Amino acid sequence: MAPLPADSETFVASVVSSGATTLLAGVALPGLVPDDLLEACRRHRVTLIEVPIEVAFADITEYVAATQSAVSGARLSASLVRQRQLVTSLADGRSLDELAARIAAEVGHDCRVLTTTGRHVVPGPDELDDATLDELVRCFLIADRLPAVARAGASTYTLFPVGSALGSRLTARLVAVDGDLDTGHETGSEAVRELCAIAAPGPVAA
Repeated sequence: MAPLPADSETFVASVVSSGATTLLAGVALPGLVPDDLLEACRRHRVTLIEVPIEVAFADITEYVAATQSAVSGARLSASLVRQRQLVTSLADGRSLDELAARIAAEVGHDCRVLTTTGRHVVPGPDELDDATLDELVRCFLIADRLPAVARAGASTYTLFPVGSALGSRLTARLVAVDGDLDTGHETGSEAVRELCAIAAPGPVAA
C-alpha cells in the first residue's frame, strides 16, 4: 500500500519535533522524492537532501560524526587560546574595561559588567539608565536558568553570571550583553563566559 500524503506530513512534523532540521531521502534516481514529502518539508522549513541508494547511511553518519568532532575540537582549541590571552592580559595589567571591550569587539555586541545593586563595574560604551538597570537585575535574580534573555524597553540583553553559578545571585556580578546571545550564537556565548570567568577575581563590592 502506497504511503498517503498525510503520512509525509506526520513524518516531517515528527522530525521537526525531535529537533532535526535536515532530512535525507534515499532514491534510486534523482527527482524521485514524492511531491507530498517535498511540500511537507517546505511547510516545516526542513532541508531535504536526496541520497543515491548506493550511498550507505552508515557512511553518512560516520562523516557527520567526524565533522562534528573536528568542529568541537577547533572550538575548544580557540576557547583555550582566548582564555590564555585574557589571563595573560590581566596579568600584564590590562583593566577589566579593556578586556570587556575586546570581547565586545569579538562577538559584535557591547558588554557591561554590573552588580545586583545597579553599579556599573564596566560601563561599556555608556551607562544604562536606572529603569533598564532595575529590569536587568530583576530578570537576573528571578531567571530559571542563566544565561537569560531580558528585555528592557525596546532593547534586548543577554545576562551571564560572573564566576561560579553556585554562589548567591544577590551578591554576584553579571555581564549584560546587548542583543540575544542565548540562541544561535554559541561561539559568542563561549567568549562571554570566558570574560565571566575572570571578572570576579576577589570579593564583590556593592
